[in-house]
Amino acid sequence: MRISGWIVFAAILMMFAGTMSAIGGLIAIIDDEIIVKAGESAVAIDTTTWGWIHLIGGTIVVLAGFAVLGGALWARIVTAILAGFGIISQIGFIDAFPFWSLAVMGMYIAVIYAVCTMGRPDEVMDFDDITATPDVSGGTPPPPTS
Repeated sequence: MRISGWIVFAAILMMFAGTMSAIGGLIAIIDDEIIVKAGESAVAIDTTTWGWIHLIGGTIVVLAGFAVLGGALWARIVTAILAGFGIISQIGFIDAFPFWSLAVMGMYIAVIYAVCTMGRPDEVMDFDDITATPDVSGGTPPPPTS
C-alpha cells in the first residue's frame, strides 16, 4: 500500500483530536451542569447538548481518520471540512488561550494541506520498502529498474 507521510500525520492527528473531542463530550454528558459566577449571581449551564455534539462529532472524526489511511476520497473531503470547522472554532478561544489556539490552528492547517495534496508522486512512500530488511552486504546496489 502506497501512502504519504503527510497523510499518516493527518490521519493520526484527526484520530487523536476526535478521540479527545469524544472524551470531552462524554464527560460533558456525565457531569452535565456547570455553575458560572456572572457578576452578583450564579448561572447554571447544562452541557448535555454540547456533550452529545462533541461525542458524535468526535466519533465521525475518528472514523474519517481511519478512512483517510485507507485512501478514501470522501474521508479527505470530510477531514478538510472538519479541520476547517476546527480552525473556526479556535477563533472563539484566541483571546483566552492565544498560544494554544494558534498551535491548534496550525495543526489543522497542516491537516488540510496533507489531505489536499494527497497522492503527489514526490511524497508517496511504500510501506513494503519501510518494512523490508536493508541490504548490509556492502556490495554495489542493483541498477534502477524502469
